Amino acid sequence: MPGPDINCNLSPNEQWKDGINKAYESVKASAQECAKNKSGGCKVNAWNKWDEEIKTTVNAFNRYLANTPNYRNLDWRYIKAILWTESGAKHKAWDSRPMQFGNIGDQGKGDLLSPDPIKKQEYELIVPKNYRKNIDTGAHNIHLGIAYLLKRLANFGFESKLDPDKTIYSIKVKAGDSFDKIAKANKTTVEILKNMNPGLVNPRNLKIGMELKYRKGAIKRVITGWKEISTMSIAMYYNGNGDKFYCAKLNYVLKFI
Repeated sequence: MPGPDINCNLSPNEQWKDGINKAYESVKASAQECAKNKSGGCKVNAWNKWDEEIKTTVNAFNRYLANTPNYRNLDWRYIKAILWTESGAKHKAWDSRPMQFGNIGDQGKGDLLSPDPIKKQEYELIVPKNYRKNIDTGAHNIHLGIAYLLKRLANFGFESKLDPDKTIYSIKVKAGDSFDKIAKANKTTVEILKNMNPGLVNPRNLKIGMELKYRKGAIKRVITGWKEISTMSIAMYYNGNGDKFYCAKLNYVLKFI
């Protein structure tokens, strides 16, 4: 009679650790076999299947976010640890949904891809253009998972931003005008108006017939900073199922990566 795959005397968390230990031994054995193979053409161990996709994707996000305030590069090994924790090569979703992002009942995907104008701006601030797709593949599940994690770790705010158009326009003040009214009517912001007309910071100084300079601009969503990237913050902001061992699991997996 065949024996069970799982030791019934182990707790669920110990069973999970036992599975990770076996995964590591499998990866190590594959590496040793590959080292003996002088002809090359080594087969990638299933547990390492997504390594290159993770590295390529993380590098793309790191380049895209490099100039945002206080951004520190995401280490690809954190993402691999998430995959091993969320699914793993023995999981039925390993090929199609390795980060388990967008599962039934998971609100993360709806939040990330929301049509809400502000959330859409946040999505575009986080995600490189080449990764703004919504297709059901294992690779794209990784793209979406990374995007969601980074969106949760980002701090957002609003700032007045100049348009690329560098044309300086002018307008004459009419009866009933205010900085806010002029800004809305001319697709600019109050801050831009005040910066380009420094003698008129006080709205009471506006007079009919006075000429104001301005450039086009708008109030836009911006990244103002970042939360620390760590196993603790990942457990806090990515762990949709509320697994109390999530941080410990990530740390345990990282020992083998």
